[in-house]
Order: sequence, then structure tokens, then C-alpha cells
Amino acid sequence: MITLLFGFGNDKILISVNENQVYFSSTAYGTQKAPIEGLNISKEGVVKEFPDLEGDVEWR
Repeated sequence: MITLLFGFGNDKILISVNENQVYFSSTAYGTQKAPIEGLNISKEGVVKEFPDLEGDVEWR
């Protein structure tokens, strides 16, 4: 198993990879793990956090 912990703002993000299963959790939502399929990313939210991606043709 591979585990990655990093900070994003005031939150701590934990990503766990066990063979072909990927789970993530955040201190903002407690310690409950969720499958990667449950991750929802909006373009507006990403551009708000990372404005340099807005004009990047490789990121869409």
C-alpha cells in the first residue's frame, strides 16, 4: 500500500493506494475514506485555486 499525506490550505489530504483501489480523505470531512470515483472537481473551483491553469490548453 502507498499512502500520501499533504497539506492544502488548512486541510490535510490523505491518499491511499492499495493495488487498484484509490481512496482519499480530508480533515475537512473527518477521517472517512471515499473512493476516487466520488471525487468531483469543477473547472471553476480549480481555476479559483490555481488561476494559472485557466489558459493551459493541456488542462481541460
